[in-house]
Amino acid sequence: MRVKRLSRFAAVSLLVLLVFAAGFNLYISNARIINLGLIRPSDPKTRLLLRDGRDTIEGTGWWPSVPEGIPGLGQPFLWNRVEQSGRRFYLMFFRDPGDQSSQSLHELYAITTGWPCITVEHKRIIHVMSKQVVWPTDAEFRTIYHPLGLILNPVIYALPVWLLLMGARWLLLKRRSGKRERMGLCVGCGYALGEIGVCPECGLSRA
Repeated sequence: MRVKRLSRFAAVSLLVLLVFAAGFNLYISNARIINLGLIRPSDPKTRLLLRDGRDTIEGTGWWPSVPEGIPGLGQPFLWNRVEQSGRRFYLMFFRDPGDQSSQSLHELYAITTGWPCITVEHKRIIHVMSKQVVWPTDAEFRTIYHPLGLILNPVIYALPVWLLLMGARWLLLKRRSGKRERMGLCVGCGYALGEIGVCPECGLSRA
């Protein structure tokens, strides 16, 4: 009986914590998408993680994927990654392979949130000279949700709390069982056993 109660409590509490953690994960991820164009280099929480003008960004960690099928978008030639208050800002610059002038300069701007895995990604591509949004064409930003962050982050948030909760529950039950046993009561339901070997209320045998 005690095992069943503890198992039921464990399952229900874990489910509740996972649901709460999933909502919390989405809330903090979306709440941090604030002032999308604001990067304050003087902010002590702002940290330049990478500025790379090489021909490749291989081996430099995760970067936003580049949408396909956008005319005049060549290979990126400059990458910036900035971290500010739990957000990461990515800037990638492109030029048309057939036109290396500043008129063909495009910028991919992306923001990611979520810890330890990316949960939400907002990104867009603009033409630098005209400041017009080239992609997406139907919104200011394209929002992308990452399944790994949606699933793994809540587990990481909920598991330590659940383990502490289960430990506290186990200690409470152990203490209560010991007290009832010393008083001659059923450790399961608290029924006064006297000389009875099996509890008539819950059917638990005396230890």
